[in-house]
Amino acid sequence: MSMPSDAGPVVKPSGRSLAPKSRFESICRVYYAFIGANALFVAILGLLLPKTMARTFTWLVLPPLHARFVGVLYLFGAVYLFCCTIARRSSHTDTALGTIFILTTILGVLTFLNLKAFDFDTARAWVWTTAYTLFPLSSLTLAWLARRDPPPSATGGAPLLGGPARCFSLRRPRSGWPASCCW
Repeated sequence: MSMPSDAGPVVKPSGRSLAPKSRFESICRVYYAFIGANALFVAILGLLLPKTMARTFTWLVLPPLHARFVGVLYLFGAVYLFCCTIARRSSHTDTALGTIFILTTILGVLTFLNLKAFDFDTARAWVWTTAYTLFPLSSLTLAWLARRDPPPSATGGAPLLGGPARCFSLRRPRSGWPASCCW
């Protein structure tokens, strides 16, 4: 039995559409998973292995409390990006690229302001510096491309974050002036 050609996307009993996602959305999800996995690595070191974090990841010896604090911050980022990776709609991840850009840019600027603190004879200093140079550039590139990606349809559902948080979205607004998303 054939289905009519005008049938909509196939929907699972859970209500989640099985329609193929755009290639751009798939690339963003892989990006969120990659950045999230990096954040999870730092979180595990900081929370569960603070002494190992000092030896293998950072260039400074952090007291266990400081390492755990850093671990909690990175854990928040990992959970946030995991949620973006599995979000049902791309509108639920509107703020992700902007968030990645802002936070990694801050860390990148702080890194470049304190280059004397790094021992570039070790690989970890190069990995850190490269990561916090490439992460902001790649998120900015994806955000720029997202502005050219057509916005989700009106039936795409309400965004996960409303109000002022939507102002950080780098996607083209669905209608009207960008500031209207804040009201």
